[in-house]
Amino acid sequence: MEAFTRAGAFLCSLFVVLLRSLQAIDAEMDHISQLYGVQRPQSLESIFRLLMTVGQSFSRRGQPCRQFYDHVLEFADEVCGSYFHLRTRPDVLLLPDVVAAVTLDTSW
Repeated sequence: MEAFTRAGAFLCSLFVVLLRSLQAIDAEMDHISQLYGVQRPQSLESIFRLLMTVGQSFSRRGQPCRQFYDHVLEFADEVCGSYFHLRTRPDVLLLPDVVAAVTLDTSW
């Protein structure tokens, strides 16, 4: 059950961090354009793909991609900690409830 909860927390966290990344994608793209000298793609999907691949090599992911997944893992750990702490409460039984609560309490 713990592995299932952790996997669910990871997936929920992935989508929360993705949403936050997409909300700030214009500023991030401007920063990447200046840093790496790349042109801005037309579509949102292309911009996100560029941000996840910029600076990568054959043996290592680029900094923006590593940072994205670091945020996902940090948030997933926070969700799991809150879930395991709150699971004894009858009003908080589902992982999405915990994700919503943690999302509202997290300011990054």
